[in-house]
Amino acid sequence: MSEKLRVYLAGPISGCTEEQKRWWREEVKRRLGHQFEFEDPLDWADDKGIPREISKIEGCDIVLANMWKESIGTTVGIIRANEQGKPVVLIDPNHMNNAILESLVQPEKPVRSLEEACKRLAQLAAELQPLSVCKRDGEEERFSAAKLARSVARAAAEAGVPDPSFEELIAKPTIADLRRKGEGRARPGQVGWVTTQEIRQQIFERLQSLSVDPQLTADLRDRAKRVLEAWREKERLKKGEEAIRDAEQRVRQAEEETARWKQLFLSLRDKGLPAVEEAPPEGPVDLVQFGSVEQVLDRFAKKWSGFVLIHDEARATAKRLRPPLTSKEREQLFELLEQLGEFARDRALAAAEGTPPPTFEERFGDRYAATESAETKERYRREFREHEGRKYLGLQHLKARVESSERLRVYFDQLPSGRFLVGWIGHRKIFSHDG
Repeated sequence: MSEKLRVYLAGPISGCTEEQKRWWREEVKRRLGHQFEFEDPLDWADDKGIPREISKIEGCDIVLANMWKESIGTTVGIIRANEQGKPVVLIDPNHMNNAILESLVQPEKPVRSLEEACKRLAQLAAELQPLSVCKRDGEEERFSAAKLARSVARAAAEAGVPDPSFEELIAKPTIADLRRKGEGRARPGQVGWVTTQEIRQQIFERLQSLSVDPQLTADLRDRAKRVLEAWREKERLKKGEEAIRDAEQRVRQAEEETARWKQLFLSLRDKGLPAVEEAPPEGPVDLVQFGSVEQVLDRFAKKWSGFVLIHDEARATAKRLRPPLTSKEREQLFELLEQLGEFARDRALAAAEGTPPPTFEERFGDRYAATESAETKERYRREFREHEGRKYLGLQHLKARVESSERLRVYFDQLPSGRFLVGWIGHRKIFSHDG
């Protein structure tokens, strides 16, 4: 079910009768309650009205401002919404024709009646469907025009060029472009989405465009250039700090694991044994008959649990394969997993002995792929695996051609401990640029 947009009902409160404050707000709710959620200041208005109004507006998508008489609080709300890049539907029933307010609500035009305002809100509902922001770690959050506007304002201030009108030149078109991009991806009954990388790219493209726009003054072009340079420099510093934190975390994890694993691996080397059964009770692998894909995974997990883990989702996806794997294909799956287990063991031994570990490319050649094509990642972008409180996407995979002419794929990721986590097994649809 699609999420409803939230509308802030701004209008005079101080010095008004109960009827003047309530009738039009109740009428809007009656007409559009099926289509919108509403933030009504009458539900909480007090002597801290304006400060509270500002924070409430940040949580809304649209502001409906009924300026039937002059109101400082309503004007402040309009200004705040404008700074956040939110559309404002201004009702001017008494033809005050305030040029400043009209400029603040552009590109919207003032309307003269509540009926016109409701019609415009209904139109905006189609234009401004809620968006989801997909973050790099797989988490999602609702797109916030206010958050983007705050980021732009902060960047302008850090570049030494704070100016609300200049910030508006950046934020408003960027928000509109992102909405169009995200809504174009929306499926029936679902919200559209954009990525954090796309938000960053859209802002940078806007700043770059402003910095060379011949129709702007030299001062505005210079401001855009300064903000862009300052923002990029901040990102460079942030990436450096993140790399340091990540390295420190990896060092801590490695120190915690090293003693136990090194002792195990060196002991195994001295005994001439891998961390698996030397002789399977069923007999040699090439004589084992796997009656089901579950038997394949159970046998592999028992044999290689010291180096490779099988995620529950990998079991589920392998079981759902249609058509089911033939006897020959089940053997191929076991062989593919077996090769991954041997590779994981050899890398762990190399790490314990301080020797160069084998690489995927050396061991597997073109049977290994480090990632997916953009098309495939787009199709399967939400498929994250959770293990011990962390999420893994597992784009790298081993692949083998099987009897059905499909590519059998085993997707995996490496855990901080050095072991591998198999997260998905099956056939992907093969796109034009897949390896």
